[in-house]
Amino acid sequence: MKSSNYNIFYADNQLLFNSFSQCLLQIPSSIYEILKNENFDELDVDTLNLFKNKKIITESYEYERHQLECELNNAIHSHKNVNIVISFTSACNLNCWYCIENARKNIDNNKFLNEENWQKIKEAIVNEIINDETRNVDVVLYGGEPMLNKPMVLNVINDLRDIENENLKMRLTLISNGTLMDGADEILKKIDNVQITIDATKENHNYNRPYKNGNGTFDDIYNSLLKYAFLYSDKFILRVNVTIEDYEKVINFMSKLKNDGLNNVLKFISFCPIMDNKCKECRDVSIDAEECIYKLELFAKQNGFKTSHLHEYGLCAAYNDSTLCVDENLNLYPCIGFMYDQAIGCIENGKIIKNKVNIKMSCNIDDKCKFFPLCLGEGPCRKLCCKEYYEKFYPKYLMLEHNIQL
Repeated sequence: MKSSNYNIFYADNQLLFNSFSQCLLQIPSSIYEILKNENFDELDVDTLNLFKNKKIITESYEYERHQLECELNNAIHSHKNVNIVISFTSACNLNCWYCIENARKNIDNNKFLNEENWQKIKEAIVNEIINDETRNVDVVLYGGEPMLNKPMVLNVINDLRDIENENLKMRLTLISNGTLMDGADEILKKIDNVQITIDATKENHNYNRPYKNGNGTFDDIYNSLLKYAFLYSDKFILRVNVTIEDYEKVINFMSKLKNDGLNNVLKFISFCPIMDNKCKECRDVSIDAEECIYKLELFAKQNGFKTSHLHEYGLCAAYNDSTLCVDENLNLYPCIGFMYDQAIGCIENGKIIKNKVNIKMSCNIDDKCKFFPLCLGEGPCRKLCCKEYYEKFYPKYLMLEHNIQL
């Protein structure tokens, strides 16, 4: 037996994290020494079995590599967990300068998903994406601004709920700018999550996320959040875009949220640096920005907010056979980050016609990185290895998530 290649020790070896099983344990120094020196005969039977089950101890490095290869292959080809993104229109009533879909501004943005095209998408979902293996389906209702097409959003939700059964669970998430919630109660009742975005300070928000006519949107979005987050408690996700320079202003904004009682009703709050409008660039976040975001998450947690860090772990959806990312014109994209950029195929007569995505992972199993099981090689949206981020911040977020104080 061997100590796993993916054991990582933090906090002067008081915390053990295995990146393969994503198990986090507080351990005494004696356990650290046993694992370091591989004196496994000093472990009692229950601890030995626990460490085997949590992949902290492996039969051999060859066996561990085989397990990880299976995990990666399963992530690429399994249809147990399906991811679907449906864009209802490329149109939007806002004009955000940093929009990651900047490409959509150059196309005809007056088209909307109609019933005919939705039926073709539904046929493809039922016949080619969901199968007997499928247990969970995550659906993102997307745009442009999807609420510009409310009747169709509701139709799609109803049809998706009809597909559900005791063995197949749908989780529906609406991503909206939050300006068009009025009259959408039937939609809000039937979905699981609503994500809206606010750029922390009113001044910054109104500059970054104005209406087409240049008027600010902060008050409209915030008032909508106040109204509907209380009506539909634990459904609203608030994404807060921040800059390092505005740290204190963001703290004040969170105090406002708390004073208005939103810490009690939001599903969670997440913080994200203001990003470039190209997906492949926007996820290379500086260490200073991550430090700022960590402090904001810590403050939020201390003030009664549920938090969720936006950094994505695991295989990029672009590699996954069970991912469907489709727009109102039946064009297909590798993942949500490439929406309205270069299409890789289409849905035709209810069939998925898709070119192979010719992209390389940033690293592979043989690089022997302790964090490989977390990122699984990352994907096309990241130019730089995220190892520095994991080394510096992952233990902090783990301790924050599990309320561990050392």
